[in-house]
Amino acid sequence: MSVANDAASNPTPQDDNVLSAQQVIELASRYLAEGKFDDVEKLADKLLVWREDHDQAWFFKSLVAHARGQLEEALVFLERSEGATELLVSRLLLKGRCLAGLGEIDKALLSFRQALEFQPDNAEGYYWMGMCLRAKNDMTDARSFLRRSTLLDPQLAPAWYEQGNLALLTDRFDEAIKAYRKAANLLPNSHEVLNNLGLAFQGKGDLPAAEESFNSAIAMFPDYAEAYLNLSLVLAALSRDADAKQAQERALALNPELQVVLDNL
Repeated sequence: MSVANDAASNPTPQDDNVLSAQQVIELASRYLAEGKFDDVEKLADKLLVWREDHDQAWFFKSLVAHARGQLEEALVFLERSEGATELLVSRLLLKGRCLAGLGEIDKALLSFRQALEFQPDNAEGYYWMGMCLRAKNDMTDARSFLRRSTLLDPQLAPAWYEQGNLALLTDRFDEAIKAYRKAANLLPNSHEVLNNLGLAFQGKGDLPAAEESFNSAIAMFPDYAEAYLNLSLVLAALSRDADAKQAQERALALNPELQVVLDNL
């Protein structure tokens, strides 16, 4: 999410040893990308000392609040940033994400639709529309919006992952495998993607490929209880009972609550 630069309209200290508003904004944007939220908040407060109604400073604070899960506070900060017309689409997207997180899905959808009215080629907007529609169990439209998001931005990894999840839920295993592979290429450190890829192979009946995916997920995250459980089921289907038992025991040692899953199989 980009943050525009309005430093020219801001009063800045004349001391060469003090950062200008432009430099503060650039630094805050960099810290935001690095996940250094405390530093972002400090820089936003610095901007607010210079100007209490600094729209971008309030937007920074709303982004930080959202990242910390303080969604209602994020919405309050967003209202304080409403004068920044150059941030309109970014504000609408963030507002929608906050509302979705608070369970206000219809309001979130409205915010995302408004963002797309101003910027029809915004892949993020289509992604979040798809996620909200999925929350409303409108799987057909959710799938359509998620596919549109990856057409607009083939590098949008979460959209590929969620496409895979939707396909998996409806037993479209080949489609799920294709989507998960796209996501795995973009998220090479995601054990969740590899685990779900294994589920798609398992659903298709390609048990060796499923075993390989589950083992890859475990290699990446050795305490991944769900992957061990999934692996145990594949190994049992391959009549490798000793290995299956060992994997199941490991799964239950890591997460005893998985016994409920086994009891319902």
